[in-house]
Amino acid sequence: MKIIYNCEQGIENNIALTFGNFDGIHLGHEFAISTLKKVAQERGLPSAVLTFEPHPSTVLFGRNNFRLIDQEQKKELISSYGIDYLYIINFNRGFSEVSCDDFISEILIDKYGAKHIIVGENCTFGHKRLGNILTLEKYSEIYGYSLTKLEPLTIDGKICSSSSIREYVQRGEIEIANKLLGRPYQVSGVVTKGACRGREIGFPTINIPIEDCMIKPKFGTYYAKVMFSYNNPNWLYGVVNIGMRPTFKDLKKPIIEMHIFDFDEDVYNHKVNIQLLKFIRSEKKFHSIEELTKQINYDILKVYRLKANL
Repeated sequence: MKIIYNCEQGIENNIALTFGNFDGIHLGHEFAISTLKKVAQERGLPSAVLTFEPHPSTVLFGRNNFRLIDQEQKKELISSYGIDYLYIINFNRGFSEVSCDDFISEILIDKYGAKHIIVGENCTFGHKRLGNILTLEKYSEIYGYSLTKLEPLTIDGKICSSSSIREYVQRGEIEIANKLLGRPYQVSGVVTKGACRGREIGFPTINIPIEDCMIKPKFGTYYAKVMFSYNNPNWLYGVVNIGMRPTFKDLKKPIIEMHIFDFDEDVYNHKVNIQLLKFIRSEKKFHSIEELTKQINYDILKVYRLKANL
C-alpha cells in the first residue's frame, strides 16, 4: 500500500475510492473496505482509502479524549486489507471550509480521479457537513463516476459505528465494543517508569500513559493481554488497571497499569500493545494497603479463572 499525504496529486487517473474518518476501523469500516476491494477488482481499478488527520473534531471543536485508535494504528489496519493507496489529507481550518461541491470536483475528481465511490448512506462531508449521499448522486453523471451506497452495518441488533463503540468503551462494556470492532480494543504506548508501588506490594506492573486525544475507557480493572514490540507475536496475559490510583492520590492524569502473569523483564521504553478483553470491576479507593492487596489477589484469581475457561 502506498501512502500519499496532504492532497498531493494522485498517481492513478481512475480509481475506486472510499472516504471517511475511519476511527476504530470497526466491522462497518471493514465492510466498506472489503466492498471497495471487490468493486475495484471487478472493474479493474486501483483501490484507495481517503481519510483525514488529525480528526476533524479535534480541529473544529477542540475535542479530546475520544479517539479509538491513533494514526499509526489506523495506517496499519488499513494496510492489512491489501488496499493499493491510502490518501491522508491534513485536516485544518482551511480545509474545513472547502464546500461539499468543491470536495467532489477538486479533491475526489481532479486530485484523485475517482471513477467509483463507495460510502455509507449516512455519510456527510464538506463545509458544515452539508454534503451527503444525495450530493454525490447529483454529481455522478456530471463527473462520470458511479456510486455504491452501503447501509449501516448492525451486529446483534447494534449499529456498528465509531460513536456507539466509544460509548461502550466509556461504559466498560468492552465485550460489546470488541464485537463491533471485530477484535479486542487496543491501547498502545511506550512503557514508562512509575512509582514502583506495584512492585513494593508484590504485584509489579508496566505503566503506559494515555494520550490526551485518546478515549479513556471506564476506570477500573480488566482482563487483558499484551504484546511487546520485541517479542512479536507472543501475547502475554494479565490484569490491567486504568484510572487515577485513588488509594494513593499521586496522579494528575489517568494511566494504564498492567500486572503480567509469569513475567519479570525490564521493558522500559519498549512499545506495547494492550488489548482489553473483559471488564472486571470499577476503580475503587481502598482504606489500606492490606485491603488493596487482598482485592488485587482476588482480581488475579478471577482473571486466571476467566483465562482457563476461554
